[in-house]
Amino acid sequence: MAVNDGRPIQAVMQSFFEGAMRGAGYQIVPSNPSATIVEGDVYEWWVDSCWNYVVRVGVLVRVRDRAQGTILYQREIRGEEDDMI
Repeated sequence: MAVNDGRPIQAVMQSFFEGAMRGAGYQIVPSNPSATIVEGDVYEWWVDSCWNYVVRVGVLVRVRDRAQGTILYQREIRGEEDDMI
């Protein structure tokens, strides 16, 4: 799967995720190869812009050990914005 500019969706999502992590105060330190894998499952995505602007998103994020696949960290991240136009 690719977006309009031809980049794979994985590259686009990695860029968004890195920006969010930096915005939350984390430093991105690439290692090659990484000992962990970060996964994210988007389970809710809602955008409505009729009379008001409503956005809801829910993501389940996991950090796995690359070698054994065990979950080292898991967290549900939810966000919502609702503004009248």
